[in-house]
Amino acid sequence: MQTPHPAKLQSLMLLGAILLAYVILHFPALHAYSLQVFTGSIALFFILKRIKRAKLWHILPDKMSLEVAILTFAFVYLIGATGNTHSVFYPLSYVHLFFLIFSSTPFTSIGTIIFLLLFHYAQEPVLSADEIGALLSLPVIGIILLFAKKQYDEVHLKEVTLEKEMKNLDETVQREATLEHTITTFIKPKLALLKKLISDPNEPKEMIVKQVVLLETELEKISQRVQAIGEKKDAASDEKVPANAQTTDPEL
Repeated sequence: MQTPHPAKLQSLMLLGAILLAYVILHFPALHAYSLQVFTGSIALFFILKRIKRAKLWHILPDKMSLEVAILTFAFVYLIGATGNTHSVFYPLSYVHLFFLIFSSTPFTSIGTIIFLLLFHYAQEPVLSADEIGALLSLPVIGIILLFAKKQYDEVHLKEVTLEKEMKNLDETVQREATLEHTITTFIKPKLALLKKLISDPNEPKEMIVKQVVLLETELEKISQRVQAIGEKKDAASDEKVPANAQTTDPEL
């Protein structure tokens, strides 16, 4: 059985969270417990973060995770149960958008914003100018946050690329220093010794051959080290995931 695409699965979870809130809101008796439901959902969110050993100040949901669906249910239900667009908690919608957009792919975020608009419209099918303005603020703020996230991702990618280049430069400098040390402390003295042995007719041939063999062995070791470094870098490049792999969402 084919595993669903993570972005598609997250979209389904977000849609399910909104639908669950919509269904529960049809029981007016439960509206009085909206704050308790919201608090419990937020507590569940932080419990999941704690299980994953996240730091206390890391409040942003993990990408492609259940965490953003839990937050979506919490915010949507609280706002819907306390007056929808007239709710005193309606500004929390923009906090929800921030968490949503920075934890999801662009297409998933756009799809969820459409679901949110349908949710609020279903609660108030007859809209006044104020209610229309409140609903239109969601896609407007969403677009602004999407552009902000795009710029953030570009800056982050530049930082990662620069860090990788600096690491490669450090490795190159280190290899050059090692090679220079080997040439200075071993190869040059061996060559000087060979010149001396060759110029002295009394030195046995076996001694010269022995020194040549030692020199060849050391050069072979250097060659193997350089080859191993190259293979290691190639393997790391093959295993590296493209930077935009999780920002592409072919399906909502």
